Amino acid sequence: MVDKLRSTDDFSCKDLELPQRKLILFLVVTLVDKFGQLTTTYDSLIDRFGNVEGHWAAGKNRGQLQKACARYLGKAATPGRLQWERIRDLLVAAGREEALPEAAYLFCQATGRDQPEERYRGEIRRPHWDQPGVTPITSTMIGGLEWAARFWSAATTTSPAPPPAVPGLSGERDDEVFQLVQSLTRAWREAMAMNGRLRQEVDLVEKLLARAQGEKWGLLRYKSKAEKTTARLRRENMVFRGEIERMLRSLHPNVGEETVRNLMADMPRAADFPDPRNTPPPAGSAEATKKRHLWYELRDGGADRTAWWMP
Repeated sequence: MVDKLRSTDDFSCKDLELPQRKLILFLVVTLVDKFGQLTTTYDSLIDRFGNVEGHWAAGKNRGQLQKACARYLGKAATPGRLQWERIRDLLVAAGREEALPEAAYLFCQATGRDQPEERYRGEIRRPHWDQPGVTPITSTMIGGLEWAARFWSAATTTSPAPPPAVPGLSGERDDEVFQLVQSLTRAWREAMAMNGRLRQEVDLVEKLLARAQGEKWGLLRYKSKAEKTTARLRRENMVFRGEIERMLRSLHPNVGEETVRNLMADMPRAADFPDPRNTPPPAGSAEATKKRHLWYELRDGGADRTAWWMP
């Protein structure tokens, strides 16, 4: 993220006003981890508030938080999305409470308020880098050279300058050292880019796992409902057979007990029809194929699978 958002001029939305850009850039610089990403902050937010009922981050995974926070925290941020409650929780979860006074000042400037919220009693302090007429504001101005050195070489954070002379080395040797430093810097940047791609793939896998987990619980609920429906139908079948037997005896009181039993035995039973539990559904449409896969999946479970056959 730090590579894509280096100054207040790098935002995609041109309607985003300068005070909002300053606040968002300040939050990014404050919250990014050693990889230049917000992943660690999102994980800390889940650990801190993920199980707090009613909290805006409750029940969300990392991918869902990234999607929600991207609306007001990042290069593609849009106007009107800033909320003090979420800014405060992000800073607290990341262990950066010392940045709350400056965040409060920038939030008030961005929203036109006197204080972030009614119950706020903390300090409101203007950052040293926020001076009138100074624009654009860069991430290096906010974080400092030491912070910037974690992500970029000195050549990208200061004015270009020739490589310093190394005592005891010739000028050609100095050039070799400088070229070596530049090569290492490029390799580090490539590694950072690859790390970002890998993190995106991990997030995608987490989303797929969460979706699969949801589908699994849906199937279990469907299975439970099918078993209850099957048991109910069997009970109703027994009641119907009893009613039929009672009606036969009332209509033909002179008929013997053995004749009634023979008539009842001639009635079709469930066993006279193919048992879908022993016969997989036929292949064909997408729905039929899905039921066929479910049948094979549950074949050894010993549960009633009549519902999988039902249209």
